Amino acid sequence: MHRAVATGTFGPGSELARRHLEWQPSRLPGIAGPGSKGGSLTGVLTDAFELRRPDGTVATADLLVRRMSVPDHARALAELPEQRMLVGALTDPGAWAGLRCAVDPAG
Repeated sequence: MHRAVATGTFGPGSELARRHLEWQPSRLPGIAGPGSKGGSLTGVLTDAFELRRPDGTVATADLLVRRMSVPDHARALAELPEQRMLVGALTDPGAWAGLRCAVDPAG
């Protein structure tokens, strides 16, 4: 869904949704529009990011972690490590390779 909103293929509501998701100006070099949306409940952490480049290409990442302990959940919300991890994976090939290796040891 984030990719469809960022590329405009979502349909007539794409522009409205993109303005909502990309409410912050980009501070990332080469990124025209960073968009994000979270929606966490206690014990469940969710985040979604889309990075839209000036040439029209888009990168997206989604994360869902469930069954978190209350202390781990509180710490994640305070420190936002998942946001740094996802944006890093979308902007830095080395970070992406490290994440892929950690999630898929055979990869």
